[in-house]
Amino acid sequence: MTKKSSENNLIKEIMVSVSFEGDISLQTLEERIEKSPLIMDTFKKTQDAYSTSLKFDPVKTKSKTAKVGVILESGNKNKVILQVKTGIISYHMLDHYVSSDQFAKLFQEYWSEIVSLENIVPKELTIRYINFIPVEQGENLSDVINLKIEHPYEMAESEFYTSKFQKNGKPVSIVFAYDGLKERRGVYFDHSIKQMFNEKEKISNLADIINELRPIKNDIFFSILTEKTKNKYFNGTS
Repeated sequence: MTKKSSENNLIKEIMVSVSFEGDISLQTLEERIEKSPLIMDTFKKTQDAYSTSLKFDPVKTKSKTAKVGVILESGNKNKVILQVKTGIISYHMLDHYVSSDQFAKLFQEYWSEIVSLENIVPKELTIRYINFIPVEQGENLSDVINLKIEHPYEMAESEFYTSKFQKNGKPVSIVFAYDGLKERRGVYFDHSIKQMFNEKEKISNLADIINELRPIKNDIFFSILTEKTKNKYFNGTS
């Protein structure tokens, strides 16, 4: 299924994250970023990333904050964020759409610049899409999506629904949020798919994994859209 127009872009965010194990320090990660023309020409460092741990005590709860990574952002109109932390790297593309192949290729390039696959063992890859589907004046929620939430009250100004299940052996999580305020009436649909790796697997190309998850993502996304929505924003049906 293809888009009719880039103006009819329902994408709010596309994200991929990979958690990993390996003997690589935060200092080494930062050095590799600074020495990478590919990354430094695309991003600029905006802030450090921190983690806070709490130690509960009957008298006084103590907290400890430590730097765990860096956050980089692109300076162009189409915002892109690269978060590099000890144990996890994530890549976020906001408010614009690129093909799955291109998105996977870009992440693979940044991943390869930062880590050495000979020393790093990927544990889990998560691909996540957040879409916003407008509900126009005169339309009901049922005109836009097939997902129906029932409760003993009248239609609320906002609704929230979450579900976790397995599809094709992959853990899937979906979050549905309806915002009924007039100035931004519509549906947020957040869905993520995980790929777990075992220690014996030799993962040479994460882009291939991302592309393998794409059909699952498409099945989930288009199954919640009504024919009216598909015809409005896409050419034909899935």
